[in-house]
Amino acid sequence: MNQKKPHSITPALERFKAAKAQHLKNEETYKEIMASIARSQQKQRDAENQSQQADGTWRKLFRSLRGEMTDELQTEHIRRISQRELAQEFGHLIEELELDKSTVLLELCASAKPYKDTHREALTAYADMEIVAALYTLPPELIRAVKIKMAVNNVYGDESPARALDMLITTLIRAAALSPFNIEKETVLAELSLQRPEPGYVDSTLNNSPIKRGRLYNEIKEKRKKLNPAVEQ
Repeated sequence: MNQKKPHSITPALERFKAAKAQHLKNEETYKEIMASIARSQQKQRDAENQSQQADGTWRKLFRSLRGEMTDELQTEHIRRISQRELAQEFGHLIEELELDKSTVLLELCASAKPYKDTHREALTAYADMEIVAALYTLPPELIRAVKIKMAVNNVYGDESPARALDMLITTLIRAAALSPFNIEKETVLAELSLQRPEPGYVDSTLNNSPIKRGRLYNEIKEKRKKLNPAVEQ
């Protein structure tokens, strides 16, 4: 059984698809981290409020019982301590999540460039390939007409060959502009699209400064050491 020969654009197209997938994956990770930060901040506020309420309830009960440690008083004491510790734990978690966010911001900068570059390379290569393929199908009548035009230009003209064929180029451009274009039937262009990629969640300040990216990387590394001193970096 004969296997279909892969299109010559396939390697460039696959590189673009891989670069796009990597950046979109980083975007999803960033959104998940931001959602986790927002959720954790809300949980921390809730725990702090409950801790304060439990603290007020405990103090009021403690004074009313004049220091007698009843089961109810002990329960309130445990509740206020647990809520306070929970708020602290959320605080530690938020610190970790902020570092995760910074890490992903660096990864987004790293994946944005190949996402854009591979799109330009694949789209340009495909356009050039299609032009070359079409040149091999030029009708003999057109080739004959061009030959006559060039011969006449050699006898009576002093224009360059490209200048002498301006009419042909202009006609082709006008015909292309008027020709219907069904993107749904263009399998390669449907994959690439005719719009420049716009990578999301890319911090322009970081993206434009290798020095700032390096500084942030080192800051993340140092902060992780302080948060997890027992973990080997």
